[in-house]
Amino acid sequence: MAQFPEPGKHPVSIDQIADVLCRVTPTPAESTIWMSLALPFQRTEDLFVQHAKSTVQQTLRRQPEAEKNANVAQTVLEYVLPELVQWRENQVAQVEEHAAGVIAYFAFDPAEIHHISASEISEKTHLFLSSTYSPVHEVWSDIGHCYHLAPVFLALQQRVRNYTLIIAEEESFLYRLENTRSEQLENWENKYGTEAHNRYREQMTVTRDKSVTHGTGSEKIDRQQESGNRLYLQTIFDRCLEVLQADELATGMQIFYPVDMSDMVETYAHDILDANSDVPLDLEAKVVSAERYDFAAAVNELEQQQRQAVTDIVAFAKNKKHFITEKSAVVEALRDHQLQYLFVFPELSLPGYVSEDGLIFAEEVDGATATDNLVPWMLRTAYMAATLVISGEPVADTDIEVAGLPRYVAE
Repeated sequence: MAQFPEPGKHPVSIDQIADVLCRVTPTPAESTIWMSLALPFQRTEDLFVQHAKSTVQQTLRRQPEAEKNANVAQTVLEYVLPELVQWRENQVAQVEEHAAGVIAYFAFDPAEIHHISASEISEKTHLFLSSTYSPVHEVWSDIGHCYHLAPVFLALQQRVRNYTLIIAEEESFLYRLENTRSEQLENWENKYGTEAHNRYREQMTVTRDKSVTHGTGSEKIDRQQESGNRLYLQTIFDRCLEVLQADELATGMQIFYPVDMSDMVETYAHDILDANSDVPLDLEAKVVSAERYDFAAAVNELEQQQRQAVTDIVAFAKNKKHFITEKSAVVEALRDHQLQYLFVFPELSLPGYVSEDGLIFAEEVDGATATDNLVPWMLRTAYMAATLVISGEPVADTDIEVAGLPRYVAE
């Protein structure tokens, strides 16, 4: 029987739901059934309920073990549907228009729930829910003896989680941009900024002060301001490093700063952030107003950059002679953690074999169980192997069903 972590706990992010599911080791021959769903939130709750209900019913009909027992199907529907509706209601209240849909994974054993009611089902089943901010244009579902990570991979592939640091001489701001949302995390006031510096200079510049008249006092004030600015920037970049190191999901950081602070900013960015974090940095010497900055346009540009990155990967893969397109070779390389990229259409169904410990095979081997669809098992293997999954552009309009690019070629 698959071992489930913390029954009844609902992950709150795409990454958490993937991590939870990959701590579960399905066994192809066991009786546990996995139902995988991705549903758009819809304009109204009534429309969402209608789509969710029909999707659950139609999905259950594709699994003989569930469909042949009407009580099982009804019990699952009566339990899952209210959970989906409640999750949608909570997410809409929290993030308003930003969330695009819900991803749900539901595991149950028909033999254990055929005689119980929906109110008793929670102790016998496992439901994992998460919201996605990437587009869910239509209903997607799968059912079988392994969860299907396709909607998770698609959400991860399209996710934007960037940081924007706006540095100014008087005050600086740090924002997090996640898909269509922006959130201010920190702000710092510079007590050695230009205005404070000028006030201090006015106080010190008096005719009786010979040191100022001779210039040495002025130089001292300038040195104090430079020292203060360094302390100001050191504080900012130390905090930014803490934020980036605590966020495994960060996709990048953009930094805006005045030209006259270029040397100090670029030094700290390199010595503190680059040296201690793998998050890509984009530095631009440009004065930006935090109040007027167009975060929506920034997110749109980041999304375009992500799409271009996928296009570049596809073009790179197509131009390599080591691009693997034979099914058994792709499965073997994936099983041995040798692929950097796996190209596959999520809706594809490929027959194959799975061992008791979840190893995948294209051909029959002793001790492995045949499955009508190896793709869910392939995606699980890809996640565990840190292989990047991209929808099947390179194999579109060809006879190729699945393809891969080995790590040694990609690197």
